Amino acid sequence: MRFWGRRRFTAGNVATDVATGPSGRMTLSHLTKGQRGRIVKITGGRGFVSRLGVLGFIPGNLVEMEANYGTGPIIVNVEGVEIALGRGEADRIEIEPVEED
Repeated sequence: MRFWGRRRFTAGNVATDVATGPSGRMTLSHLTKGQRGRIVKITGGRGFVSRLGVLGFIPGNLVEMEANYGTGPIIVNVEGVEIALGRGEADRIEIEPVEED
């Protein structure tokens, strides 16, 4: 399946070929179920960033992916609360993956 010129998901909805920066950063929509990440940056307008801040999406906070089926909305856990986000919204949240302890 191809999206905008780059492969994002393969059979089984396992994230592959994701674009990560030199520091290992990626967008929230690229996490798979059970993975955790630390929010680094949110891009968008003042209203969008403010709305996400009220929901707990603040740089430095940890998020854990609850459900990501490759299409449609994703469900993440932020500070013990499950929140559903659209894929476009999740693509504006830059995270840094956190290794499990």
